[in-house]
Amino acid sequence: MPNWTNNSLTFIVPSDRKDDFLRAIEGPNDWAFPLEAFHQFERPKVDISNHARVELSKTGEAQATAIAEFKSYMADYGWPEWMKPSRTDIEVFVVNKEELGGKIVPFSVAKIAPWEGPEEFASFFPDQDEAGPYWVPMPRPDGSDSPIINLRNKKIGPKWPPSRIEISVEDEGAKTRIVVTFDTPWSPMDDMEGLLGDLCRDYQAKFLLIWVEEQGLCGFDYFDPASGEEARSEDFGFDNQWNKEVQDEDDPEDTWMEFDHADFEDNVYGMINDADFLN
Repeated sequence: MPNWTNNSLTFIVPSDRKDDFLRAIEGPNDWAFPLEAFHQFERPKVDISNHARVELSKTGEAQATAIAEFKSYMADYGWPEWMKPSRTDIEVFVVNKEELGGKIVPFSVAKIAPWEGPEEFASFFPDQDEAGPYWVPMPRPDGSDSPIINLRNKKIGPKWPPSRIEISVEDEGAKTRIVVTFDTPWSPMDDMEGLLGDLCRDYQAKFLLIWVEEQGLCGFDYFDPASGEEARSEDFGFDNQWNKEVQDEDDPEDTWMEFDHADFEDNVYGMINDADFLN
């Protein structure tokens, strides 16, 4: 299991843009992929009966209708119109669409940084068969790299999208504070200004990300487009003033490390010197 990183991402947004901003960051929990793109260990295959598979092996108008209905259903889960489904997608959709695994979350990196187009898809899945209505994967050894993980690495850094996402919204007169908390594996996301910069410019917003990895590594990212200053990103590593050794009162030789979250956050607020983020 990975070491998890706890992330607290605060947006300050004009209150009259709040609802539009919340809609802009809500979306699918992950990028859309044909089911046959996953390794077995990444996503177990969904079994359907041979009888159902025979019934679904239709061609022509019935097949085209099923594909169109699938794309319409999956559009809310980030499925681009240009992306072909695999045969397995259609089989699962017709038999039990709940097994497709679509999930909407209040903070969606896949919505904020969507697929750029078929060229980007082809860069992760080269030499695919372009003929026919279905996406057909090329054989890959079980131990080969995962294009799905590679895409996430490119988009956000970590190999998995954020998990355990929670959001709170607090109106503060002309401004609204939106706080998103989530976990990422091993490290925070890369290049937060690259991920959120255009979003903040579009909605006259700014953000502060404070992150702490479970072993005590820590840092923050801050960006206010209206200030005209460059984004600030700090990684304090493990050897920092907030990772403190604690002794057992009854046994002084029994020691462990504890992270002082409150003091760390207070120091970050002082470093960015932006009163809008003070609690």
